[in-house]
Amino acid sequence: MRTEWLLAPLLLTACGGTGSASVTGNFGALGLQLNTVFAWIDATEQKMDNGKLVFAPRDKTRLNIVLSGAKYDPSRDQRFVPVSELVELGREAQRKGSATIAVRNYHVFTAGGQLAIPATGDGDAPRLDVTLVPGLTELSADATYPANAPRLGSKVTATLTLTEAGRAAGEAVAGKLDVTVAAADGETDVVGGNVIIDLDAPLISERVAECNNSNQLTDQECEPGFGVVDGD
Repeated sequence: MRTEWLLAPLLLTACGGTGSASVTGNFGALGLQLNTVFAWIDATEQKMDNGKLVFAPRDKTRLNIVLSGAKYDPSRDQRFVPVSELVELGREAQRKGSATIAVRNYHVFTAGGQLAIPATGDGDAPRLDVTLVPGLTELSADATYPANAPRLGSKVTATLTLTEAGRAAGEAVAGKLDVTVAAADGETDVVGGNVIIDLDAPLISERVAECNNSNQLTDQECEPGFGVVDGD
């Protein structure tokens, strides 16, 4: 689990964008304000079949839940969004923070189930991955550095409980993520606490989500291209 500075000590609710999420609890004084919440399932893989690129269902699917401070329509193909708008969306997400939740082996997960960090279960049991990135804190004109940079405790536990576990675009994923950070044995002067995120995330198209998550102008995962033709 990637843990960075997390979440202000107050309730913040996403009312714009897509889906909804609320955040309670704190880890220090930095905030996370979520304005766009959605999910998608990585259920398709590319394969070559006699020189042809074909798409086939994955044996093991992965659920991805995206929670962003930026307000936008995640079902819109962002390759056709003006660059200036994309830059501003990136800045807004940076200012307000973001979170991502992933469930590996989602194909064997059922609504009402719970996943944990550290992981439990063997083999192809579902696995939970969580990344939390806090929003920025605006500095005053006379801001100075503290004597020491604060650190999060390295003992991290988390649970994800999904009361709704959709499988197709148009359905939804809903539930609660509970994250606790504490000092490990021997650690001193570290920040700890507990944060709970209640979320309701509509599932969007896998293909659109993969295109929008690409950092390249062209991405074979998104838009397969033509092979090179040798005329000699």
